[in-house]
Amino acid sequence: MIQVDISTSQPLNMADIVNHISIIPLETNDSCLIKRIVSMQVQNGKIFINNDLNKVMVFDEKGKYIHSTRPLLGHGSNDYVGVSGMYIDENSHIGIYELFSPWIREYDESLKLVHSYQINIPDSTRSAREMRSYAKLTEDIYVINDPKDIYFYSVEQEKILKTIHDEYPDLIGITSHFRLANYNDALFYSYSYPCDTLYEVNKSTLSLHPVAIYDFNEESVNIKEIPQDMPMDYYMYYLMKTDKIIVLDKFHLHDADIGYFMKEQNSYFAYKKKNGKVIVFQQGKEYTFPIPSAIEDNKFYYAALPHKVNTFIDKALMDKQDIERMENFRDDDNQVVICYELK
Repeated sequence: MIQVDISTSQPLNMADIVNHISIIPLETNDSCLIKRIVSMQVQNGKIFINNDLNKVMVFDEKGKYIHSTRPLLGHGSNDYVGVSGMYIDENSHIGIYELFSPWIREYDESLKLVHSYQINIPDSTRSAREMRSYAKLTEDIYVINDPKDIYFYSVEQEKILKTIHDEYPDLIGITSHFRLANYNDALFYSYSYPCDTLYEVNKSTLSLHPVAIYDFNEESVNIKEIPQDMPMDYYMYYLMKTDKIIVLDKFHLHDADIGYFMKEQNSYFAYKKKNGKVIVFQQGKEYTFPIPSAIEDNKFYYAALPHKVNTFIDKALMDKQDIERMENFRDDDNQVVICYELK
């Protein structure tokens, strides 16, 4: 249990939680322009980006463009038709969950197709705003989450092994960016409505195991009090007007927990080292420790637009060379990945 007292919040000082900040400007040229980052993952130092549900782009640890899956977009036997979701496994294989057909295709580092599975599960999505999230749990089992259910699906047996029903399916997709997040050799799940609990997906029992429970002393939104079966815009309006704490994304690292939340349109995060006390920081308007785009080891990665980078850094934690490189950023460059090495 992580006890959070918002009255003890203090202004953000990145030096309290971050050892070092570095920047990785993603290469910009006509062959690697990024339209919209849907999701990002860092694996073995490489940066993988789902660009506009269309292709997966790969950059090295310095931001140099390597290649993308764009040549495989099509209707051939080795092709895919869209990137609803992606996963990157420990071998840096790229998994693509297709946008309009229930297929999972996996490509190796040279973009050779190594696996192709048709997935036979119900679809309860109601609009493009409610796309499924999915992840590879084992070589055989995939976890697929849509607005009403979490499925554990065996590609070898071609069937659902277990289903977990969502208690509040109508509230899907209104807060958390990360439903299924694979980092540091574990798969985590967070309901996308305001929820105080972060779960780890257990490979043996195919179940959700709480790893971080945030206690705000009854000051957080009680999901049971929100009317069901209302339009999506209603839920957003409700959350903007409530005086309760709205829990956003939560992350469980090897030796720390970080949880982001809001109250009356002000942003905060709670930071707790293993066996340490909880520190609550209030984010500034022009100085913010952002919800990460990706995690690897004890590093948070965030993809920022070039003209916004200053909002998310503390130059006192950066090398002189990186600070000088920022002077050459152009507004029409690709995003800059900011790397935070946590204490």
